[in-house]
Amino acid sequence: MENTTPPTNNVQVMCEWEANYKTDPLRSYVNTVWQVILHPVSYFATIKPFQNYFSLSVFIYINCILVTVSSFISQSMVQFVTHKPAQVVAGLPGYLCGIIVLPFVFLGITYVLAGIYHLLFTLVGGSKKDYRTTATVYGLGTLIGIFGIVPVLGTIVGIVYHLLVNIGGQAKAHEISTTRAACSVLLLACGCCCLLGVFAFTFSAFIATIASSFK
Repeated sequence: MENTTPPTNNVQVMCEWEANYKTDPLRSYVNTVWQVILHPVSYFATIKPFQNYFSLSVFIYINCILVTVSSFISQSMVQFVTHKPAQVVAGLPGYLCGIIVLPFVFLGITYVLAGIYHLLFTLVGGSKKDYRTTATVYGLGTLIGIFGIVPVLGTIVGIVYHLLVNIGGQAKAHEISTTRAACSVLLLACGCCCLLGVFAFTFSAFIATIASSFK
């Protein structure tokens, strides 16, 4: 088993998950999750970018499955408490399909968003690192979705961790200032908000046009 003890003197080592996911998947997954949760910023200065995209993809896939299954369990408990067990049974096939399909969709979206982030970190942040660096941080950060299982509070905690990982963690990994990383992340957030605004306006105008045609 490859040594993945946290390095000193800025010497980077392979992420424990990438090093040991074939030989000891449970321990390496738990330890990696634990490191990201406890050290959402400094941890990314200690690990090398993933060289094996398959291992990173498996990690992301597991995160999505855990979120999907946990969400189903929490919703099922609420429905049982509210005396709606029939809805649980009726929704079971959809959730089973979701467990299989959604992680693949989420995986694709993750790599696309990592690409957009990388472009911004390069153009705005001035990073000289390659795409693997951004994908590593963003991919490992997908475990943050697990917090969303807890209503309200989990979402708030998840947002905080998302900012810590994708601003502080990316800044450490790319060796750029936190300010530059924050500008890159906020620029993407503003762009997404603008796109959502355009979509909402277009959709509203479309609905209004259809409604007026029936008058």
